[in-house]
Amino acid sequence: MQSIFLDAFRRHARERRKAKCEAFFQMLSDNLPVSFASGRYLKRRRTGDTLFQEDIIMLKGIPPILSPELLKALAEMGHTDELTIGDGNFPGHSFDTPVIRMDGHGVPEILDAILQVLPLDTYPDANGVMVPPCTLMAVEPGDDAKTPIWDTYKEIVAKYDERGDACFEEINKWDFYDKTRAKSKIVIMTSETAIYANIILRKGVVINK
Repeated sequence: MQSIFLDAFRRHARERRKAKCEAFFQMLSDNLPVSFASGRYLKRRRTGDTLFQEDIIMLKGIPPILSPELLKALAEMGHTDELTIGDGNFPGHSFDTPVIRMDGHGVPEILDAILQVLPLDTYPDANGVMVPPCTLMAVEPGDDAKTPIWDTYKEIVAKYDERGDACFEEINKWDFYDKTRAKSKIVIMTSETAIYANIILRKGVVINK
């Protein structure tokens, strides 16, 4: 009889410790700064009662550059919702839109990672017009800037969408800002040094076959 009560006590103690650990890691997940979350992840490894922090990939098949915060934002986006990826000069904090900072990363690597989990829109708009799902900020009149990074974007998009170059449109800077303000659910700020490297993506429909 004594052993039964002792086993029950130990089981209860283990469950309490487990619950406390779960609450602790949930608190960390809710409060980690983005710069930390984008590059480092928490792994539960115990030696006695010590918790360790290690550089690991927590999920199979998910690009490690996609932080928990960004994955959550992408998952919460619905059909026709948009996101903006801004270069280092983009005034991302000037809009009333949540900002996810991915300092130290360029736009191409972020674009490639996002398109591995997010489909581009293939449906017409409310007027029946097929509007490209990728929007670039056009070079300002009189500016002789070159935009070779656009070719990189098109190569990346072509890997995930057979429409290739047809996925792209260009709008002027001020319309780009207005579009970000009106439609983008998040703005991703990067350390991209190329100019006119900003891009807006419109989410499509996930179809499970």
